[in-house]
Amino acid sequence: MTDVSVTLSRVRYAPEVPGFSALAHVTEAGVAYRYPVQMAAPLTAEFDTIARALTRRGLSAHRNVSGAGLRMVEREQGAGASGPAMPSPGLAA
Repeated sequence: MTDVSVTLSRVRYAPEVPGFSALAHVTEAGVAYRYPVQMAAPLTAEFDTIARALTRRGLSAHRNVSGAGLRMVEREQGAGASGPAMPSPGLAA
């Protein structure tokens, strides 16, 4: 079994839920994945409770990747195209 770590960034209150949202960073076998997660909770909820629930949701999203969920995968250094990123010709002014 591979070692999986989950951290959260940008935990914010989202009044449209109403609840909290964050970006869950999951690292497994040296590959970084990111999942948007949210949970319904009042603004007065304890942060530890919110953080645990959002972390569980990130791990659940990672394990159930076959679903229609959204995930971002960070390339390893040196993989893919070399050189600086260039703007799309369609977006150039």
